[in-house]
Amino acid sequence: MPTLKVKVRFLSYLADILGIKESVIEIPGGTTLGEALEIIKNLWPEIRKIDREGEGPIITLLNGFTAKLDTKIREEDEIAILPPATGG
Repeated sequence: MPTLKVKVRFLSYLADILGIKESVIEIPGGTTLGEALEIIKNLWPEIRKIDREGEGPIITLLNGFTAKLDTKIREEDEIAILPPATGG
């Protein structure tokens, strides 16, 4: 199965924690947003920890918009990951 190149952007303080603002990853063709998110969490385990132990779930955008986790990823899509809001 062919692979797809997808840009992943890390926003807000998540970029500081990971030490990068964006990366291009290759994922299998036919991958859904939910599956891509699991791949991303495996590549950057800090995201899983923030999602599980943070002040709320991470927010995931596909090409700048919210999308269902069963949405199929296409070549050159962009996934943006925002950490939960903090503070009061």
